[in-house]
Amino acid sequence: MSVKSQDRNGPGPSVLEESGLEATGNRVPTRGWVVLGVLIIFMLINYADRTVLALAGSYIIDDLGLTSTQFGFLGSAFYFLFAVSAVLVGIMGSRLPLKWLILGLAILWGITQMPVFALGTWGSLAFSRISLGATEGPASGLSNTVSYTWFPDSKRGLPSAALNAGTAASKIIAGPLIALVIITWNWRAAFLTVALISFAWALLWLFVGKLGPVGLAEEAQPMTMRERWMPVLRAMRTRTFIGLLIVTVPLYGLVAVMTTWFPLYMEKGLGMDEVTAGILIAAPAIGAVLGALSFGALSDAMARRGASPRQARGLLCSGLVALCGGTLVVFSLVSLQGYLAVAVLSLIYGIGMGGLPLALPSVGALVDRRLRSTILGTFLGVQSISGVAAPLFVGIIQDQFAEPLPGFLTSFMVLGGLTLIGGLIGAVMVDPARDSVQPVAANNG
Repeated sequence: MSVKSQDRNGPGPSVLEESGLEATGNRVPTRGWVVLGVLIIFMLINYADRTVLALAGSYIIDDLGLTSTQFGFLGSAFYFLFAVSAVLVGIMGSRLPLKWLILGLAILWGITQMPVFALGTWGSLAFSRISLGATEGPASGLSNTVSYTWFPDSKRGLPSAALNAGTAASKIIAGPLIALVIITWNWRAAFLTVALISFAWALLWLFVGKLGPVGLAEEAQPMTMRERWMPVLRAMRTRTFIGLLIVTVPLYGLVAVMTTWFPLYMEKGLGMDEVTAGILIAAPAIGAVLGALSFGALSDAMARRGASPRQARGLLCSGLVALCGGTLVVFSLVSLQGYLAVAVLSLIYGIGMGGLPLALPSVGALVDRRLRSTILGTFLGVQSISGVAAPLFVGIIQDQFAEPLPGFLTSFMVLGGLTLIGGLIGAVMVDPARDSVQPVAANNG
């Protein structure tokens, strides 16, 4: 496939036109859907790696004699290097082949789980969570970047939502299976299981992984260091980039808490047994899948019908996040019990997860396509900072209460309040079209 060079004195044909997507009416090739499906599995494994700690939580606490604060530290340890690696590997994604970066990450996921299976100590858990976080930090940014090479801008809400749904689906699909492994063998065997699954996926990606037409075209368009960094730095100073961080940072804290503490909330707070908790861990994930896919499709439909990027992405994202935060505050005050509490909390979580992936197309649209792995990696890295504090915060709160449930509800109230405020601020600040720093000719892809 030949790629025309653009005249420096004026805009030439867009990469989208040259790659063939424009000529086919923006139709996504079948291979694009296959790659997206494999990347969804990639994100499913990504979150299964995180979920295994939560599902094994009560066994780990009992076997190793941990306090809630010590267990919360393990949840937070995952995010110690998460942001740094997301940014650094995102930058590498603008210079190195994305297929091989993703392959390397999947292999490292499996390797980092092995010390827990072999040793089963608090030290091996801490080392594994820190190193696993370092290798999983770039996953979302790189997978979204690869999917965007197959989908035009007007259709990117759906792949972003689908990848986010893949993270939620891990609790639906992998959650019960991991719980079964723990009950049948032991909690250390669960870490071995997710390691082997990571190795198997890496083998699949080796044969299936491929960039789309836009990505292949862009490989022939080298960028100078100034061309690479100046637009990214300008984009990071825009109201949209900053506003979307304000929207998503508190919500990501809630994601980290649900990933680390939700099974223990059901077991210790609501009095459910381990088997029931292992099954019901899928409930928030179902809400998240439905929310992500429904609101992702709604966002794309709004864009196709002429809604501005501010309306279809920015306001919808901010509004859903604010609604999630407000209802979570109410939930913490009402103090529901049993299955009703799980159902309502899952619905609230699903609303937030409907808004979270809508931030990514807005961030990616701020810069040239070749810089999207850099800008997305940076955004997701900074967004994840709340994951460092939130699980540990919940553990500290838990140790202050004689009974578990009041501690959980207090944590939900704080997280809900911060999420509500973030959503409201973002609704005022975010406008991707206004803040785009890429050439006008590039805005259609």
